[in-house]
Amino acid sequence: MLGALTEVTMNLVAMKVFFCGIILFFSFADINAQQKLTITAKVNKQVELMSIVARLAEYKEYVNNQFKTYSGDVDRYFGKHKNHELIEFAKKIRQSNGIGFERITAMAAHLNPNLTPKVPFTETVPNKSWRKKTAEEFFKLKDQ
Repeated sequence: MLGALTEVTMNLVAMKVFFCGIILFFSFADINAQQKLTITAKVNKQVELMSIVARLAEYKEYVNNQFKTYSGDVDRYFGKHKNHELIEFAKKIRQSNGIGFERITAMAAHLNPNLTPKVPFTETVPNKSWRKKTAEEFFKLKDQ
């Protein structure tokens, strides 16, 4: 019986050593991984430009002056385009199609970096609110 008890004790000690080794391994592996982690901040051009259009069209959710330096820079640089046909159209479709909030970013998500559509517009792409005809008209006006 003493031999069996000693064998069980040895197995328990071996298991403890094994698990401690595993814990130590992952602890050091985690520290090493955290040290190599780098974060690169980027601005999505499509989202930024669609947000500026919404701001110029005075969509209340996009006229947030919490970051005064940024909003002042945007207004100074783009403010001269406030009467552009695209901005007027954006005002119109806000009322007629309910464009705003996430629908602006839905359009941005369907654009390539060169601001062309990733896929053809349909009645549900980029969003049911946009509709094909509205999305196509919006993009005709952006180039004028």
